[in-house]
Amino acid sequence: KEIEAVASSFKQSSSLDDLYALIGEGVVLASDVFYKIYPDKRSTLQKVVDIFKRRSPKKPKKEDKDSLIKGLVSGIALHYSRCCHPVPGDKIVGIVTTGKGIAIHRADCVMLKKYAHEPERWMSIDWNDSAVSENYFPVRLQLTILNKSSSLASLSTAVSRANSNISHLSTVGKSGGFMELIMDVDVQNKQHLDDVIAEIKKLPIVSQIKKD
Repeated sequence: KEIEAVASSFKQSSSLDDLYALIGEGVVLASDVFYKIYPDKRSTLQKVVDIFKRRSPKKPKKEDKDSLIKGLVSGIALHYSRCCHPVPGDKIVGIVTTGKGIAIHRADCVMLKKYAHEPERWMSIDWNDSAVSENYFPVRLQLTILNKSSSLASLSTAVSRANSNISHLSTVGKSGGFMELIMDVDVQNKQHLDDVIAEIKKLPIVSQIKKD
């Protein structure tokens, strides 16, 4: 009965079947239904957003065409998670965090398991393909290369050829004439990252490379 009451609280819905149809068509968000049933689960950030909406009913929300992320309320802080280094072109999700706004994760990020039982913190978002941006995003790579005096210079040249830059480089181990590296490169999107990796793979000194 409680769920049926929730169903009738939405416009154009008088039954559970109507509600299911509206969710399938995208007219009603599943998260809105969840919050109706479990109002105590609504995040503090979402409550602030709702209050703002109620206080400004006559002011239409303008779409931020310059924003790289679709699905966020304008003005909310966001940051790109360093655990998975998302870049435009990756499938992403948003996680509401305490004090830091929305954390942008790759959809396959292993850290998302921490929030599996907190659906109220998840946000459906996507990259805004129409936004023109000159932003660069750091991406971490793991490499195994020959331990030669010229190897790092060759690596730097390859990254430069792909119009990228090395923002961090550290050696994590040496064994059998090879050395293992952690390297952060700055890219604009997934295609740019693929170009950087392709240039690095051309080097005969490279034994292995993968995204962290």
